[in-house]
Amino acid sequence: MTRNRATHSQSAHMQVNRLKTSIEELYIRSDPRGIEDLEVASDLGRYLCVRVSGFLEQATQVILRDYCSRNSWGEVQTFAHSWLDRMPNLSADALIKLVKRFNNSWASELEEMLSKEERRASLNALIGIRNDVAHGKQQGMSRNQAWEYYELADEIVDWLLGRFCAVSENPVRQ
Repeated sequence: MTRNRATHSQSAHMQVNRLKTSIEELYIRSDPRGIEDLEVASDLGRYLCVRVSGFLEQATQVILRDYCSRNSWGEVQTFAHSWLDRMPNLSADALIKLVKRFNNSWASELEEMLSKEERRASLNALIGIRNDVAHGKQQGMSRNQAWEYYELADEIVDWLLGRFCAVSENPVRQ
């Protein structure tokens, strides 16, 4: 029996767009011009970093689960989804390693993309800040710095969507 692979994933795109909208609305609400206490403004900057890191992890999980759903079934799909439920902290190396599990050339492309404009260092800094905040360490963070991290995370998510949710017309045999 031949089953046609979905040509795109509306669901993954919609879920990722909801995650993006949530972060963008939070950024608007956290405008420091309306906050007189500088400590509170800094706390909001740290919170934004935690949320941006969560956005990257959640969007990555949505995209990869969708890819597995469209390209596998049965026990293999169950296994893949259970593995993705334990998503690691997505440092640059961890993200590249994760993508490499699916496609070596995509991992090379991602590594090249992250090597430009200090993206690798910025991604690792974002994850480091998130971990420090989660473990009670103080981090100086502004809303603008958090937005720069969001722009990087958004660029990575768009790259993932382009690879894992791209139009495909290859039939899948069942």
